[in-house]
Amino acid sequence: MNSTFSIIEYQAFSKEDLKEIFKEKAEGFYKELEDFAKNNENLLGFKNKNSLKAKNYVGIIQTKSGVLEILPKCTNLDSYKKEDSSSNHDKEKLRRCYELDNISKNNDFYEKDFKFNPKNLLINMLKTLKNSPFKKS
Repeated sequence: MNSTFSIIEYQAFSKEDLKEIFKEKAEGFYKELEDFAKNNENLLGFKNKNSLKAKNYVGIIQTKSGVLEILPKCTNLDSYKKEDSSSNHDKEKLRRCYELDNISKNNDFYEKDFKFNPKNLLINMLKTLKNSPFKKS
């Protein structure tokens, strides 16, 4: 499982900072980030010999050893970490919500000789749009 190290946009970090989360993998992860920074200077750059600095980029950088998460500069990193560790989603409930087996099938669409007029279908779909100019009052 990949570990995630979170920083804020324009924040600098070093190998020592990574050791809290990555322990023995910190050296490898830092080396991978250095290699990434050499090829992507607009996203991640060098502050000095021993530290890297995020640039004007918000998102994630994923390597083989871990994930660097770069958050917007308006983020309070301490409260973000607390929220992240306390948020406990029920994955089973989410999985059940997205199962396609629970959706009832309309047999009208599965008949062999089912034919529809694409023009009528499009018009009916457009009528369902809210505040559309072609919707009848």
